[in-house]
Amino acid sequence: MAITLRNTKGTALTHVELDANFTTLQNADLDSAAVTSIAQALDNAQVISTNLNQIAGDSDINFGTHKILYSNNYDSLGALPSAGDYHGMFAHVHGEGKAYYAHGGAWIKLADYDDIADTHLNAFAGDSDIDFGTNKILYSNNYDSIGALPSAGSYHGMFAHVHGEGKAYYAHGGAWIKLADYDDRGADSAGALSNVNMSGISNNKILKWDSAQQMFIAATDVSGGGGGGGLTYSDFSVSTNAASGSPALSYNNGTGVFSYTPPDISSFITGYTVTQGDVTAHQAALSITESQISDFGTYIAQGSSLDMNGAELIMDADGDTSFHANTDDEIDIRVKGADVGKFDSDGLIINSIRTSTAGTPTLTSSSNINMSVGGSVTVSGGGFRVASLTGTQRNAMTAANGEIVYNSSTNKLQTYENNAWTDVISSSSTPGATFTLTANGASDYVFAADSRFFPTAANDPVLYLRRGDTYTFVNNSGGSHPFQIRQSNGGSAYNTGVTNNGASSGNIVFTVPMSAPSTLYYQCTNHSGMGNTINIV
Repeated sequence: MAITLRNTKGTALTHVELDANFTTLQNADLDSAAVTSIAQALDNAQVISTNLNQIAGDSDINFGTHKILYSNNYDSLGALPSAGDYHGMFAHVHGEGKAYYAHGGAWIKLADYDDIADTHLNAFAGDSDIDFGTNKILYSNNYDSIGALPSAGSYHGMFAHVHGEGKAYYAHGGAWIKLADYDDRGADSAGALSNVNMSGISNNKILKWDSAQQMFIAATDVSGGGGGGGLTYSDFSVSTNAASGSPALSYNNGTGVFSYTPPDISSFITGYTVTQGDVTAHQAALSITESQISDFGTYIAQGSSLDMNGAELIMDADGDTSFHANTDDEIDIRVKGADVGKFDSDGLIINSIRTSTAGTPTLTSSSNINMSVGGSVTVSGGGFRVASLTGTQRNAMTAANGEIVYNSSTNKLQTYENNAWTDVISSSSTPGATFTLTANGASDYVFAADSRFFPTAANDPVLYLRRGDTYTFVNNSGGSHPFQIRQSNGGSAYNTGVTNNGASSGNIVFTVPMSAPSTLYYQCTNHSGMGNTINIV
């Protein structure tokens, strides 16, 4: 009999229809398929609040191997039923996209797989090793086949069990290496071989090949037996030959010990002194190269000395060129039988320095060269030439009073006097003067006193210069007062015949041309108050 249903919600069944429906249920075999069918029918008829407990009572429902298909989908967490009433229930909250289960009267949120970044031990220990100490590690590295194993290159040293083979493997060298079980050893052991007789084995026995029986048989290692006799102590012998000094080599065939007695050479040469005659006698046969005597100095310098005792050290074939010290505290240099120089406490003393027919002798020093004479320094057969330098090269020198150079920039012979460079000019041929300047703060140039123009120092004096004469202004004002000859007070520079015009230090040279105007001006380019008129006459 079929169950009577109403297809319209709210339409009531008659008492007769209800009794018939319960009778059908009572007589039915309520397995999982029947319950599912009834539940589906009740759902299709929009029957409210009818649950399996009303059908099955309060007993558990065992669905066996059958699946339960359902949709526990709720829009929000607030829409979930009471967690206390449905302990252990699973539900999906669609509004959150998360799963929950009921426990302890509350809904517990479950994590998705992507919510757990890394469940490996490395997530807790980082990249460091994990030391479990004396604790055990329980795990199951079980794989169905060899093909299911992970990369051996990525997990070097890993152990795994291949269930389909019933074998163990470990990863090494980028490959999985099969391990042997205990029972696998029998196939490869000596006892399993058909040509090995293992009977009668005891201590100090070895396996010997018996060609007659075509097998290995246990036997003593130094005696006969088994497949043949072994080597014994008596199989060895040593022949002893006569030797000078009675050396000997003996052997004990009872113990197997060789004994060697070295020769006695105490009666042979214990020492000998090589004389010049020994060397001379064999001179023709000696062939000594430079490399063979390269360390001769080592034997002389390290801890010992070579005493010549006034004898000569001959340097040439005919014996007239030498070093000798026949006078105390003096080493003489002799060439062609004559002393040409010597070393003593005053230094090197030589008779003369001469050039050969070719080339020019050069004396070079990284610093000054001092000459000390009791009289004059005489140059004969030629002139005395000083260094030819440009003005830039001359100024780069660290000059001292008395220095002489030829200035190739001005074609003038110059001396360094009174801390300034001055042309060496005859008063009769090129008259002029040299003025040394300092500064009075930023107010005046101070012209130093001299024996010709300024009896006393003068501040910014009026100058009278003559056409055709050369005047040198040595600017020692401190580097912050450039000295410039100008066409007027505050005017442009006058450069005709002027060298280094506007220099902050050093020499400004003015050779007055015939075309010079009657009035010029000297002035500091940084301080207009320093300066005065130059009258040209």
